[in-house]
Amino acid sequence: MVRNMYLSSVIKKFMFCMSLLFSVNAFGFDFKAKGFYFKITSEEELTVSLTAPDYRGHYEGDVVIPEYVTYKGKKYNVTSLDKMSFWGCNLVNSLTIPNSIVSIEASFSDCYHIKSVTLHCKNVKENMFGEKKYLETVMLGKGVETVGKHAFYHCPNLKSLTISNTVKTIGGFAFEGCRSLESVTIPSSVRSIGKQAFWGCENLRQLVISEGVVEIGSYAFAHCKKLTSVVIPNSVKTSGNEPFYACGLSRISVPKHFTTEDLYPYRAGTIIKRDEE
Repeated sequence: MVRNMYLSSVIKKFMFCMSLLFSVNAFGFDFKAKGFYFKITSEEELTVSLTAPDYRGHYEGDVVIPEYVTYKGKKYNVTSLDKMSFWGCNLVNSLTIPNSIVSIEASFSDCYHIKSVTLHCKNVKENMFGEKKYLETVMLGKGVETVGKHAFYHCPNLKSLTISNTVKTIGGFAFEGCRSLESVTIPSSVRSIGKQAFWGCENLRQLVISEGVVEIGSYAFAHCKKLTSVVIPNSVKTSGNEPFYACGLSRISVPKHFTTEDLYPYRAGTIIKRDEE
């Protein structure tokens, strides 16, 4: 009995010490430079991950993540954001992520008051900045190729969206419910616009879909009530169910090559085949 109690006490102490050890390791960092904390991820490739020393929120204001930093005479490329890096950062006003970033584990859920985002990383992960009620400006800059599902959904005050000509895919629901957007230009680099990507952008008045877009997903622009006309480029080959459902469209201009079956998803509004105008 006494022996069992002793063993139990030893085990509890061991587990407590191990929890402290893991906690320290989780928040460990190797050095600080340019106002940021970093862990070295590879001495061979000279790469580091941006991190934080604890969960109290060490980054605030206008945050511009550097592409590289120097430590002990060595130049390290900043290639990742670890999961602790933006914990508690509720005073971040704007954030710029460079093209050097290839892995993002960070959660930005604590960045409640963020107003502006400029991204150059290759992949914008799913739900990266969803439900940010103060977000007003998004710049998908050079280097961005994929915008994940729900990446910016339900950002009700998002007014300015710039999509660079490196973006290839806009995921489903990516900008759903961004009801303050008034103008969107989809560049020629984009091949696919996902399901419900701009659903419920009720103040969207101007939409340019550039030549090069191949696929428009189901209900991609549904419930964009102030959208009155749209031109579908010749490059579009595939359309999901009613991409412009419940819009205010009076005129839809489509390519001549569209068949009767191709036209079915575009029943709303007056359909005009451009070569017949």
